[in-house]
Amino acid sequence: MNKWTKILLITVCFVMIVFIANMLFSTSSKQETLSSHHSQEEVTFSQNPQKNIEEVLSSDNKNNTKDDIQQPVNETDEEYMKKNRISDDLSVTAPAKLAVAEYYKEKNIFPKNNEEAGIGEPNDFRTKSIDSVEIDNGKIIVTFNNIIEDNSSTIIFTPNFIDDFSSWDCKSGTLSQKYRPTECQ
Repeated sequence: MNKWTKILLITVCFVMIVFIANMLFSTSSKQETLSSHHSQEEVTFSQNPQKNIEEVLSSDNKNNTKDDIQQPVNETDEEYMKKNRISDDLSVTAPAKLAVAEYYKEKNIFPKNNEEAGIGEPNDFRTKSIDSVEIDNGKIIVTFNNIIEDNSSTIIFTPNFIDDFSSWDCKSGTLSQKYRPTECQ
């Protein structure tokens, strides 16, 4: 196994464990997922790939608790549940974010696609609401299925790198604002 295959395997296993633990300890259907109060996700790099994986994954849940999720008064139950489903399912972007960040760190350019980044095919990242996670010249395009909206809506994560520090802007794409996590509005 090459380095990227090992990193991807470890990341996928960790994401699955976190997802299962989240499902087991869920206290109510309205508090099913975690949402972030940050407008951008932050990741720092180290020489240890395992530490990088932990940093990327923990940054998705940094400073969040189930109590942080509150349904706005003007939001319907259906909108609220879809928004929380999306927030939860976006955890599958962690391997792609890590792969883009590591590729950029090593080569100082962005990977053109999933294959160049060393991760699975776009359809390998399917969840209840996500059809694909595709890398396109460093941007991560998350395409949602018809469970959320009638068309194939997207959220696009755009990387911003300064030295060994990265952040991800997720305000672009076609997904309606009412379903976007707070950090992507």
